[in-house]
Amino acid sequence: MKFMKIINPAGIIAAACFLLPACNQSDETGVTGDPLTITGPAEKLALLEVDETKPCATFTWNKGIDRAPTDTVTYIFQIGIVGDNFQTASQRDTVANFSKSFTVGELNELVTTQLGVQPGTETLLEARVVANVRSQKFVYPEIAVTQFRVVPFSYRSVPLYLTGSANTEATPVEMPQAVNGRIYKWQGNLKPGGFKFLYDPASELPSLNKGANNNTLVERTDASQPDDMFPISQEGRYAINIDRKNLKITCIYVQYYYEKIYPVGSATTAGWNLGALSVPWNDDNPGVYVFDEPLKEGELKIHTEKSWDSPAFRPMEASGSITSEEVQVMAGMGVTDLKWWVKAEEAGNYRITIDTNVMKIYFVKQ
Repeated sequence: MKFMKIINPAGIIAAACFLLPACNQSDETGVTGDPLTITGPAEKLALLEVDETKPCATFTWNKGIDRAPTDTVTYIFQIGIVGDNFQTASQRDTVANFSKSFTVGELNELVTTQLGVQPGTETLLEARVVANVRSQKFVYPEIAVTQFRVVPFSYRSVPLYLTGSANTEATPVEMPQAVNGRIYKWQGNLKPGGFKFLYDPASELPSLNKGANNNTLVERTDASQPDDMFPISQEGRYAINIDRKNLKITCIYVQYYYEKIYPVGSATTAGWNLGALSVPWNDDNPGVYVFDEPLKEGELKIHTEKSWDSPAFRPMEASGSITSEEVQVMAGMGVTDLKWWVKAEEAGNYRITIDTNVMKIYFVKQ
């Protein structure tokens, strides 16, 4: 069953002012044409991963009321959850023609990622089109809305295995799935050589290989295709993130890895209670720790374990300045127990970033 409603433009002053800079009543002399209407899917859309690339939904609308031949009209299109008043709707797409279409994969991505709908949950959605008129005088934009039902899917689990001469293990290593079949995140040791990924550890095909550059994957399905590997030149720990859907990869050498770090000191809200504050490792930004903290006058250091004997991030000298970006990791007490000193006039709310990839620290007052 299809749901459709048309919103009277006389009641949308707030929306009009949101879209256009000035609010002056227009002259309606010479108005022609029909009010803006939009149509969409008439039946419930049960999305399936197997149909990911197939078209599934097209929304069409008319030109709307024609006020002057010199006016130009663009259309703003959005999808939201019914009852939410488009507060958490999808991004506003500017469309120059009279339709907007989606494949199954595109609509599923919008519904699950942008709207936060859980896979398998039937949800009543609404599509809105706004006729945004550019004219010498202000013209109230027309708005039309249609409702439709959708049931999104969850990507199935697809195992992926790291293999190649850079692998330090005797057998291919399974990549942990952060999002079923789509996002994979792994940390571990690699040695000089190359690596690629298999779907089946017992079969060389199909595989995911190095594409045009070190951040691109390509699916290899035939032995005649290039068997290009991602190169590793330095032995050590690496963080690998894979976006299988978009065939993207990042592989970052991790010089320093700490599951959590622990800010401590009289300048912090933790005081000298080691462990009261902690900042976890971020798989999406390996080696970079970011946290917000109100700092007052006093001392500060950042331990790498919940132990006073552990190495800590420290300044290069005693009573180091938070205006300096230099940082080191070292254990120590007494004269080697180096700490930053926050001056009274420097107190305030800070965003603190430690980038171990370049060994820098940034104190940015908010």
